[in-house]
Amino acid sequence: RLCHEILAQLPPVGLELYRTSYEVAANEMLERALQDGSISSLEQVANRYFITLPAGKAMVALADRLLNDGRYRSSVQVLRDLVEVYPKANLARLGVSEVWCRFKIALCLRMAGETAAAQAAVAELAAQFPDESLRIVGELQSVKDLPQSEVFASEVLAAIGRAKQA
Repeated sequence: RLCHEILAQLPPVGLELYRTSYEVAANEMLERALQDGSISSLEQVANRYFITLPAGKAMVALADRLLNDGRYRSSVQVLRDLVEVYPKANLARLGVSEVWCRFKIALCLRMAGETAAAQAAVAELAAQFPDESLRIVGELQSVKDLPQSEVFASEVLAAIGRAKQA
């Protein structure tokens, strides 16, 4: 992880030089990983070529795969690496929204049963991006309203917790 952080802090020229040197090999490795379909293959792409665009694509696919497999905390870690460590310029080139990644983090935390952490994550998301909106299950929803949504509202979560205890 330390190497990833150091690489991600390269100046734009350094990032481009790295990408020029390794993008083709990273893309070939990503194609093999997507054909293989295994989580470990996607992890290898992300770990070996972290600041390339194929590594970013691998991390997006990996986060979704982990989420679908019920490995919520692992998905959170990959998503956090995408928004906190992976170069922002590359994230934009991939067409991946930081808002969407942060929403997925909150959702994974909620699904993992970490209700307080999920509520805090979604409240932070609403504070940072109040004017954004997301299409969730086909409906456009304002980010600022997410903390009060059925999934994240602390009153709803408290009621669910009380029902489980009863």
